[in-house]
Amino acid sequence: MRESAGVALSFEPSPEVGLAAHGADAAFESLIRGGVLHRSGAMLDAGITTDQQALVALRRRLMTIDAPAATAIQRAASRWRALASTVAKKPAVPAASPGATVASAAV
Repeated sequence: MRESAGVALSFEPSPEVGLAAHGADAAFESLIRGGVLHRSGAMLDAGITTDQQALVALRRRLMTIDAPAATAIQRAASRWRALASTVAKKPAVPAASPGATVASAAV
């Protein structure tokens, strides 16, 4: 299925992110090069916007692939959106140092 989408992804456990998706950056850059996604803003105001016309073409393409593959893609997209929504709700504040927590607990 990944090959039919033109994406080479592999996954492995990662202590930094839980599950590392190798190839996701290349897939993301491919969507930007293809005009589906556009970078906007800079630094703290950086973001990604979508080209609605390009999305129409992708939706049409999605409707032409076999049902199990389309279901898997839709499920992955829903999970990705849920993750993005969760991240957006968290404040951009560094976590408290475990050493500081332990030291303050001893007082």
